[in-house]
Amino acid sequence: MLHLAEIETDKAKLIIESELAEGVEVFVEKDDEIVPAEDGEYVAEDKIIVVADGKVSEIKDKDDEEQEPEPEPEPEQELSAKDRFNAVKEKFEASYQEIQNNIYSALDKAGVWGYLVENSDNHAIVSVWEDDNSEHLYRYDLTIDENGEVALGERKEVRVEYVPVDEEPKEEIQPEEFANLQTKVAELEAELAEKQAQLEMSADEPAKDKVKKETKSGALRYFE
Repeated sequence: MLHLAEIETDKAKLIIESELAEGVEVFVEKDDEIVPAEDGEYVAEDKIIVVADGKVSEIKDKDDEEQEPEPEPEPEQELSAKDRFNAVKEKFEASYQEIQNNIYSALDKAGVWGYLVENSDNHAIVSVWEDDNSEHLYRYDLTIDENGEVALGERKEVRVEYVPVDEEPKEEIQPEEFANLQTKVAELEAELAEKQAQLEMSADEPAKDKVKKETKSGALRYFE
């Protein structure tokens, strides 16, 4: 005699030989006959029995199936102009801060202790307090490679000027031009001194003798 087990499910009462396990044959009662169970999932009290080709192909715990499914990710919404601006701004600020840190590292390696006033992708303005207890501003040329590493270039001392907005900015005189102007001033001063000396010598000369000239009428005219 066969030992049969019956399991109540949502579709039918499953009949199996011995104990429930994968691979065992599964039957149902239909029209007073015992026939192989149709393929599909049968939900019992505490488990789900999957039948394929008249046999148990899988046994799943019902609790696992009843867990709430993970919510599907919401479709990405198109960013507004403000959101796009903020995203670009955050990316730029992160990159800008990294470059500033690399500039400070380059200054540190060069033995420069100063405060970074401003910078661009090709120069940096650095404030340095020196031994004369005054602030000096220096402009450093910069070279930034693809990895963000900074190399310092030529250094020049600069100054800050404030002028009215309606006033044309004055052109900065280059060192060579300034030297030429100094040469011209020296030449003019030498020329002026020479003229002054000539005038002083003329004042010391004696008056010229009067020159007589006879006119057609026989009268004498005098010229000095």
